Amino acid sequence: MNGLLNKVVAWLGALAIGAAMLTGVPLAQADEITPQQAFERADIDLDGNVDIEEFRGRKIEVFVLLDENGDGFIVLSEVPAEHQDKFPKVDKDKDERVDLREFLVYVMPAFWLEYDMNKDNVLTLDEVEAAAKK
Repeated sequence: MNGLLNKVVAWLGALAIGAAMLTGVPLAQADEITPQQAFERADIDLDGNVDIEEFRGRKIEVFVLLDENGDGFIVLSEVPAEHQDKFPKVDKDKDERVDLREFLVYVMPAFWLEYDMNKDNVLTLDEVEAAAKK
């Protein structure tokens, strides 16, 4: 089963890299993206909202961007300084690296709950910009 999980994680990583290339997000400039740019890239169906699946896709892209050496794991040195204090919470198995599953299990609920201020299960640009200001 672990082999299958590794294949799925690798496939998702490749998918996210493809999404990053399609959106024109240079890997080195990932941290320079404004909330509006991130929102526009996540709103795949261009309906003016970001649903949970679009949000998940964006978070997978963020994982790939953080994984600087492309080994499928994020280590503390790859995490921006302002988020390094969260690393132990995300690293559930305490192996000093975070895989995609750990990342999504922590990031998806934490960020979704923070961003979806009116709890309607979609994000608007206003909600994303307000959350980014916090």
